Amino acid sequence: MPTLKAEEFCKAFYTWAEACQTELPTDDDDMKQWRKEFADHWSFIALAVHKSCLLNRLIYGREPLRTEMCPVHKGKWSGCDSEKLECGCQFASNVTGWLMSSKKSRRAKEKISKRAR
Repeated sequence: MPTLKAEEFCKAFYTWAEACQTELPTDDDDMKQWRKEFADHWSFIALAVHKSCLLNRLIYGREPLRTEMCPVHKGKWSGCDSEKLECGCQFASNVTGWLMSSKKSRRAKEKISKRAR
């Protein structure tokens, strides 16, 4: 099965969510209620997705999950700063609150991941 580009996946994901919320003439009361509940949850999730620096780094930056908390920002996203900070927790201008893993630990994780396959 071919892999989708990130943009194609996102478009498919949002199309799916829209379809889930679209009432059909054949919907019974239970399905109408399900669609309403889905829409309520979806509005919260869609906002979180749009605001997520982490999701942006995972998908577009192809970063692994950062697991070491920045001693300065303590795991809290702290806005944007165009100046390079000494703490090392930036992704572009975003101050993520998390340190990028070292190449050495990243290589070790990749080896473990390959062995698990």
